[in-house]
Amino acid sequence: MLCNRNDLTIRTFVFLSQILKGQKSLDGRPGESLPPVDFEKLTADLAEKHGHDVKEQHVISAALYPKVTDDFLEFHDKYGPVDRLDTKIFFVGPKVAQEMEVCYVFDSFLFEKIMILKAYI
Repeated sequence: MLCNRNDLTIRTFVFLSQILKGQKSLDGRPGESLPPVDFEKLTADLAEKHGHDVKEQHVISAALYPKVTDDFLEFHDKYGPVDRLDTKIFFVGPKVAQEMEVCYVFDSFLFEKIMILKAYI
């Protein structure tokens, strides 16, 4: 069954009005209404606050989502690269004497086996 262009336009309009729930839609490109960002200053601020080399992805994230990025970098500073852990280990935690592999990337791949020796209370 083929749909004509007018039918798709009406369906799109109805769908968007359900999503927006009466709010005005944005005109123009996304981010056009955001204030200009000094990326060099933002990079320096992030490096000063978190004390390490800041990646470009962190700077862009901080420009778009400052609070979320700050929380993420503080969490990363405190707990390290937890993105290397399995999801279950991250959310539930390991069992006592459970062995797991964690992969860190420095100059080359380095696999480490970690055994949890005591439970954290």
